[in-house]
Amino acid sequence: MKMNPPSHPKTDSTQHPDTDGKETLYEKEELSTCPQDRSEVIHKITFKKATCTRVPDTVLHFVCSRDPGCQECAEEYP
Repeated sequence: MKMNPPSHPKTDSTQHPDTDGKETLYEKEELSTCPQDRSEVIHKITFKKATCTRVPDTVLHFVCSRDPGCQECAEEYP
């Protein structure tokens, strides 16, 4: 029996090639809990891949499905 995947996966990652053809940008969707009212939200984050494994990837863009301008949620992704 084949099961359908959940409509909102816990994490989902999409990679985008940079202008030189290297995949340096990627998006991630994460299921999370809102710190304001404990509702279930989806965070969509765009990262730029670090050139060294000792340095964390850089967050370029963050959007919360409940409130796109939420600063409390954005603080979770330095």
